Amino acid sequence: MSEDKCNDAMQTCYKEFYKRELFLENQVNKLTKEVKSIKGWTTFMNSEYWLGRDEVTWDKAKLNCMAEDGKLVEIESYAEDNFVRALAMELTKTVWLGGTDVGTEGRWIWGSDRSPFTYSAWNRAKGQPNNYNNQDCLGLYRPYNLTWCDEKCETRYQYICEKEIAQDS
Repeated sequence: MSEDKCNDAMQTCYKEFYKRELFLENQVNKLTKEVKSIKGWTTFMNSEYWLGRDEVTWDKAKLNCMAEDGKLVEIESYAEDNFVRALAMELTKTVWLGGTDVGTEGRWIWGSDRSPFTYSAWNRAKGQPNNYNNQDCLGLYRPYNLTWCDEKCETRYQYICEKEIAQDS
């Protein structure tokens, strides 16, 4: 076989391989979306959210979210706050969020990367956060209409996980 014929055959094989790779990549993307939909992930802006319906401590909620390749939800804007509160309405209990001041009282940070809050929506009318009996974890407190309150981390509540959507470059 001449060198030109070999090169042509390799080019043809390469093109077929590339087409097959694109087809399979498309199939994987479709299946991934279906699985997320079945598991109940909801998309908002650049993140996906999932409702943890079981009642667990803040630490267990954090671990459960990590097992889903996510984190306890970290609210960074008024729009996201409204969206998360609407999601929390689908749950029946107080809901854990990803904030804590367990390291330094009054210094609220996000549990995933220890960054300080750039947005907050504390229920100041109810004196929140108040550290009553050493409350170090952030929740949407159902008795106060799902507003931000500090809670005892050992209490068992429902939770919301978040994971950022990978951006194509």
